[in-house]
Amino acid sequence: MRHLIMIGSLAITLLAGERSRAQEPAVLAELSNVNQPANVKMVCNEQGCHQLPAGTLMTAKQRDQLIATLVSADKAFADQVSTSYHCEHCDPQETLDAFCLLTVSINPESRVKVDAGKATPVLRTAQWNYFLIKIQNLAGVTAPLSISSDQMLDPKHASDRFRWLESQWIENKALPMTLTGERLEYRVLRVRTDHEGKRAAVCAMDVGQGTADIGFRNDVLLTFHCTR
Repeated sequence: MRHLIMIGSLAITLLAGERSRAQEPAVLAELSNVNQPANVKMVCNEQGCHQLPAGTLMTAKQRDQLIATLVSADKAFADQVSTSYHCEHCDPQETLDAFCLLTVSINPESRVKVDAGKATPVLRTAQWNYFLIKIQNLAGVTAPLSISSDQMLDPKHASDRFRWLESQWIENKALPMTLTGERLEYRVLRVRTDHEGKRAAVCAMDVGQGTADIGFRNDVLLTFHCTR
């Protein structure tokens, strides 16, 4: 009888543990929203908090500033983005994401994680190529966003044959490199190379010293197809 009681107690304990683990994502999601504005909800799981909920959109002001900045930089690219964004039956978020080379996620502790975006990394050689960078700013950070890569050209390493890529942020008064603190933002990055063929680059992002996400990655490997 004592053995039956012990086995029954063990089964109950294991069942309770399974239920507890099943509830962990929901508990984490609930805890992640403590001290957050009522209209801001983060999506968290056992791996941390790095995503905004589906359907989170830019404000109309942000959209207009982004399009105006694109027009001043490259009207052809601006027309592509604007036409897609205003598509009658298209999701505005998905249309913008299609032009994103990188997606940057800043968690509530200001740690930065970087993923490849949905844009196809094709570069026309000997000219500037324009992309959007998506920023999910869960920490409300208001620091400049920086990009770096060991494959980027550097005057200090002019003879380094492994450096083949140039990049520049497109910024102006309406769209500065300092983040606004909004939960969702986009920035404009232009990229250039004089080389042809398939080339890889590891691109890293940060918003200041010590903001790389140790548990994830603040860099990502991109394979560019460079053609004339």
